[in-house]
Parts: sequence; C-alpha cells; structure tokens
Amino acid sequence: MCQPTDFVLLDEPFTGIEPIYITMIIDLIRRFSDKKGFIITDHNYHDLLHIASQVVLLQNGSCQRIENKRDLEFFYLPDGTFDE
Repeated sequence: MCQPTDFVLLDEPFTGIEPIYITMIIDLIRRFSDKKGFIITDHNYHDLLHIASQVVLLQNGSCQRIENKRDLEFFYLPDGTFDE
C-alpha cells in the first residue's frame, strides 16, 4: 500500500483470514483511502459494505451499481438475506 500508485487492487483479501487480521486489513484500507483508491473483489459482502464508498456487482458480463443492501439482495443474494 505504500507504493506510489493511485489505486490498489485487492483480490479477495478477506478469504481464509482470521477475524483479527480482517480488522487490521480494514483499518489499513481506511487509513490509506484518502491517499489512493482501492478496487476490492470479494464474495464477503459483509466486510465490503462497511468500508466501500461504491459497490459494483459484476455478474454475467454486466455491471450493476449497488446502492444499499436491498440492491445486493435483489441482484445477487437470496431473498430474505437481510431480514431481521
């Protein structure tokens, strides 16, 4: 993250990681997000929804901007995923 680049690409950075390290990764992303952009691919939408300023779903060759949890449920997740 300290390299002189405008963007950092993280491919599934939370996969197989212990929760304490996920928290550390999220903290690093937040700390550097004012200096560079992050492009994160991950199936773990819970962590992404908390740190992302924009979410785009890539599915079947198309892009869909996700504005909220319900959009994610409508386009990707099973109905009732976010019901409480």
